[in-house]
Amino acid sequence: MVPRTPGVFNAGHAYRPDIDGLRAIAVGVVLLYHAFPTLLPGGFIGVDVFFVISGYLITQLVTEDLRPGTFSLRVFYERRVRRIVPPLLLILTLCAAFGWYSMTPVELETLGNTIEWSAAFLANSYFAGAAGYFESTSYSSPLLHLWSLGVEEQFYLVWPLLLIAAGRQRVTAPVLQAIIGTSLAISIWGAWDSPNTHFFRLACRAWELAAGGLLAVRLQRAPTGHTAGPTADLLSLSGLLLIVGGSCLLRADMAFPGAWALIPTAGAALLIAAGPRAWINERILASRPCTFVGRISYSLYLWHWPLLAFARILLGHAPSAVVAAGALGAAFLLACATYYLLECPIRFGALGRRSAPVLLAALAAVTLCGAALGGHRITARLSGPAFLALDQATMDWKYPGQSNFRRQTDFVAWEVPSHSAQKVLFIGDSHIEQYWSRVAYLIAARPDATGSAEFATYSGCPPLPGVNVRVAGVNCERFFDYALSRAWHSDVVTVVFGAYWEGYLVGKFGSEHEPRHLYSVNDPLHRNLRLDSPGAQAAFDEFARQVSRLVRSGRRVFIVLSNQTSPRFDPLTLIPARARLAPHAPLRIEFDPSSRSVPVRPYEAFAAPVVSKLREIAAATGAQIVDPTDTLCDPMACATTSTDGRPLYMDSNHVRPFFARERAVFLDQMLLLDARPPAQLTSDAGKEPAR
Repeated sequence: MVPRTPGVFNAGHAYRPDIDGLRAIAVGVVLLYHAFPTLLPGGFIGVDVFFVISGYLITQLVTEDLRPGTFSLRVFYERRVRRIVPPLLLILTLCAAFGWYSMTPVELETLGNTIEWSAAFLANSYFAGAAGYFESTSYSSPLLHLWSLGVEEQFYLVWPLLLIAAGRQRVTAPVLQAIIGTSLAISIWGAWDSPNTHFFRLACRAWELAAGGLLAVRLQRAPTGHTAGPTADLLSLSGLLLIVGGSCLLRADMAFPGAWALIPTAGAALLIAAGPRAWINERILASRPCTFVGRISYSLYLWHWPLLAFARILLGHAPSAVVAAGALGAAFLLACATYYLLECPIRFGALGRRSAPVLLAALAAVTLCGAALGGHRITARLSGPAFLALDQATMDWKYPGQSNFRRQTDFVAWEVPSHSAQKVLFIGDSHIEQYWSRVAYLIAARPDATGSAEFATYSGCPPLPGVNVRVAGVNCERFFDYALSRAWHSDVVTVVFGAYWEGYLVGKFGSEHEPRHLYSVNDPLHRNLRLDSPGAQAAFDEFARQVSRLVRSGRRVFIVLSNQTSPRFDPLTLIPARARLAPHAPLRIEFDPSSRSVPVRPYEAFAAPVVSKLREIAAATGAQIVDPTDTLCDPMACATTSTDGRPLYMDSNHVRPFFARERAVFLDQMLLLDARPPAQLTSDAGKEPAR
């Protein structure tokens, strides 16, 4: 028998060791996913299993105490504080200290903001307004994992009050069913509309917590409690298969949670419903190793991600399998120490029962510390000129154009006038915007020899017809229609299409997590477009038709391929660990020779499927293909820094303005005036394009 361990229940509630074992399964798949994402691509569903467990245990605790009238809100919240806050305070404090020691001012500002929001249990709200959970930039955020703690604490805040009100009216089960139905509908809609944002929302996760709660209510009302015998074994086996299968088969590019979250939610519910006597529950989940991991699962979850994230920051890239395994091993040892030296004494010791006010005061102090770090009131240790130069490189974006699409007003383009009435129209996303400095420089230097430039761009939207991205408020189709209508104006003699082409249909080079949420506007389900899908082919076919019409009208048409991209282009990844960890912040940073360049071939192989389609379109329509790699890189490698040590890129895929101005000479052929007068354009000029 596994000895009883104090948990969320007091002495009057039965302890189920198999639920601690289920916690071990949940935290295990999350840790494996974070450390080895290709090994367990759907391991992020472990958090959904935690939600079901929390809903079940908290509902059971509250409703069982409500019946005899022994439930106390004060005692409930005090227990939550003693359970949640001590390890959280430790993690937040250590992250703040190590972040101050090893991060640049920009990195520390972001960390400070996340500490401030996390200490207030609002991390999910913070990350909902930032990058998505699966975005590669999020994987260097040491507190990203605390979004789930925000969801749970917001649930704990309102759940007892709801159960008290529902219990008085004897409508607990109907209320829980209504919450499940409403929240699941919101979750499905959110995954359809804007998955990156809705991933973090309590409204999209409440149904998972409520499902555990409804299970607790149903089991309390069952005459014999849990099912026994072969039926229980079948339920248990089915639940385990759902969790394991979901961890192996689900992927980051599937809109989540939505309907996909039914898999881990049902799996967790079935395992709990099977009861402690089901074979899997009794022999595996209730085994000593599983229950031990389950007891330390909270501290283990808190420790593992900061270790992996700081390893990524120090190394400048994703940690190797050996480093990741070492981080998980360290997290396990630290979790054991935290559990025995911090969690247990405060949760169960005599002093701990009077610690809630002190813990809350300490949490408020950490919140203020986070605000001070985020507001630069506490100066980063690495704030010398060398580090500030790298920080400034990450913010070196000076494109002056505006886009009002998110405010649902008229689109505002940006123009650079020359002495000519002829115009060159640039259509695309931020990968066309990044070249504005070369355009402005050339026109200023040769106003009589160049045409005027007009930019019709929309960051995050590919210049393809009939597609959109699943981001709230974005309408890529309307943007493309607007841009194409501008191309048919009589003063436009050259049209240039450019974008981060492969980013929409293949993914981000060097990232194993990046989702692709591009869909056909003709698909009511908004399913992800893949390069080989009929929807993607239809978009390319229509794009080719429009390009062909423009070419036949007498206009010059260029298709600019993506520039080389790599996680190693990000300026902050160039900082060697020795510079970050040096006892005295260095005045000058010596970059490792291996970080000064990136080979060309791996990216070319990655982007080849998209590039081949664009080349086919150009060959069939008479458009001209331009590859920025020819001028931005050497034949075999792309430099990450200039000879004087300046980073050439602002992130993994955008070049800095000075580099574009100096090296993006492929734009010159587009801007230099064509010998043909505008009158040679066909009669289609000035008309709306036929669709």
